[in-house]
Amino acid sequence: ADIVLRGYSGWNSSRAVEVIDQVFPK
Repeated sequence: ADIVLRGYSGWNSSRAVEVIDQVFPK
C-alpha cells in the first residue's frame, strides 16, 4: 500500500485513501 501511496503523492491524501479503499477494501 505504501508504494501505491507514493505513486499517488500528487493526489490529495483524502482522494488517495478513497482509491486505496476501493482497491484494497478492509
